[in-house]
Amino acid sequence: MPLGRIIFLYRDRLVSCSCGGAGCREEEFPLQGELPPNKGDVLVIPDEFVSLVSTDIRPVKSASLREMVRLHLAGIFPEGVVQDRFGFLKTSPVTAFVYTEELEGLMERYPELFSSASIVTTTCVAALLAEEGDFVLRTGTTTLLRRDGGFLHFTGDVEGYPGMEGLRDIDISAAQREQVTDWIGRLAASGRTKELDLKLSGRREGFSIAAMKKDLIFWGALYLVFAVALFLRTIPLKEDLKAYEGAINGIYDSMKIADNPDPYGMLLYRISQIKKQGAAGIEPLRILSAMSTSFGGDASVEDLTVNQELIRIKGTIKSLQALDKASEELSRALRVKFVIESAKVQQEDVNFIITARFKQ
Repeated sequence: MPLGRIIFLYRDRLVSCSCGGAGCREEEFPLQGELPPNKGDVLVIPDEFVSLVSTDIRPVKSASLREMVRLHLAGIFPEGVVQDRFGFLKTSPVTAFVYTEELEGLMERYPELFSSASIVTTTCVAALLAEEGDFVLRTGTTTLLRRDGGFLHFTGDVEGYPGMEGLRDIDISAAQREQVTDWIGRLAASGRTKELDLKLSGRREGFSIAAMKKDLIFWGALYLVFAVALFLRTIPLKEDLKAYEGAINGIYDSMKIADNPDPYGMLLYRISQIKKQGAAGIEPLRILSAMSTSFGGDASVEDLTVNQELIRIKGTIKSLQALDKASEELSRALRVKFVIESAKVQQEDVNFIITARFKQ
């Protein structure tokens, strides 16, 4: 796929890079007023707007893929974080992500900037796809650690995290754009641009039959009922249909799933979850005992989720080293593998989420 310009989005400006035989030419534009047209271009957004999450979901040609990603993220992040601010990359396995309210605000403020771009991506995504082997990528505000076929995406300074020693170090500051354009160019030359594009749930992508499917089905069914009612002179049937429709929507509203792409499927899922209790045979007291032994006085647990699918622990701990050690001890004590899903380094401690999933 031939690429046009590569446009880098910053909080206060845009930088447009046009690369050719004579090298790359850059133009800078303020992020205000009428922005330059970018139809077909690549838009590179700041890495701190997006948190990448590895999954074990295999890409499928199915409308349920987005819902599978949403359910995976719901087991990692609090409900208020995920909402509709998430998406995925069509890698194998799928790479999920959540994005910030700030990015959501930019998409609402400059819809054409996002909808007209052929690809929306980040520096870390380009590095994950283009670079081989294990490495540490620093962007100034985030750190991407790839090791042993998996990766962790951190926010903040993670100097000294276990396993970083000896890895190839790639440092990309805000002004170093040549390496990023090279990665994107290599991916385009190898035909991998579809993997590069962030599937932002709030991004408008023009007219789409898939996006209008729900409306088409609704209006098609309504027209059919109306036509039959006229033919049979049973106009009151329309009122019955409205009553049934209102009752069904009332059930969806009470379960807070009315805005879900597949509310009926989600209703079945919620029912199945209510029927399930416990966590794959692990007694709750055993889990609490293991947490007390593994964390000791180094951590403060804010939230614990235990169900048939996973154990999820959210809290704060004094350091990344202590988090790594506690995760290993928990894994040994409960005989399930705990994975660090999120780690945000603060001035005095680390906010974390670790998860252990059970094989179904």
